[in-house]
Amino acid sequence: MSLAKRNILLKIERGAVFTQVFYWKDKYREPINLTGFEFKSQFRRNFGDENVICTLTMDDGITTVPLEGKIEILINSDITSTLVNYDSGMWSLEYRNHPSNAFKTLISGRWIVEPEVTE
Repeated sequence: MSLAKRNILLKIERGAVFTQVFYWKDKYREPINLTGFEFKSQFRRNFGDENVICTLTMDDGITTVPLEGKIEILINSDITSTLVNYDSGMWSLEYRNHPSNAFKTLISGRWIVEPEVTE
């Protein structure tokens, strides 16, 4: 199933390393070859630059396995530990397949924080 325009709820555990893996596939369930693609992601509490919690890029927080269509995002615990229990907001994952192209939203949604069970 194609990921395009899907609305996905992500649950982040406060103080833990957060990872989420996505597989981008075409309508025939074949992996999209991500060679040459660039991705970025942003997590924010609300609209506006002052509400940005983190921005992930291919240099910091996003990795891919191009031939598998695999995209993994990672938020370190130094960021998740600053979140408040039951905090929430919006996130998106954007892509472009050439440096001269504008980024397009692949998937987006809401995120919520779940409290740590063991502190």
